Amino acid sequence: MSFFNKLGETLTNTSKDLAQKAKVMSEVSSLNGQIQVKEEEIQGLFIQIGKNYYEKNKSSNDSDYNDEIQKIQACLDNISQLRKDILEIKGAVNCQSCGAQIPEDATFCTECGAKNEVVILEPENSYERKCPDCDTPVKEDAQFCMGCGKKMVDQEGTESNES
Repeated sequence: MSFFNKLGETLTNTSKDLAQKAKVMSEVSSLNGQIQVKEEEIQGLFIQIGKNYYEKNKSSNDSDYNDEIQKIQACLDNISQLRKDILEIKGAVNCQSCGAQIPEDATFCTECGAKNEVVILEPENSYERKCPDCDTPVKEDAQFCMGCGKKMVDQEGTESNES
């Protein structure tokens, strides 16, 4: 029986060692996770400091980082143009009131109902219903008519409340 006692003792000791190692690894993993969270927080703060510095010095020509500031501004201008290009390809514009993307021919925003300056109304095949007040073709998910600005109603006569 001595063999089985030694085997049992060895198994017990081994399982205790494994449990201890698993506990250590778990604690180390938890601490590494906390370190990573703090490092990400620091990175966010560095980014915020950089943004604050940029905002404070973007119109100044005597900054130590003039070249970088000019490169940032060039990138921002490029991004703005690319976004305009995307809207043009989509046949859309941004609402002047809420910023939502709306068809470029919409007189009223389909999200907030605000009147927009564009007054070109050309029906498209993608408009599946018509406004009951002004008969303007309206997209199925529109909350407001782009022709008259009225709140759209569904087939049961209740107001659309999609967001």
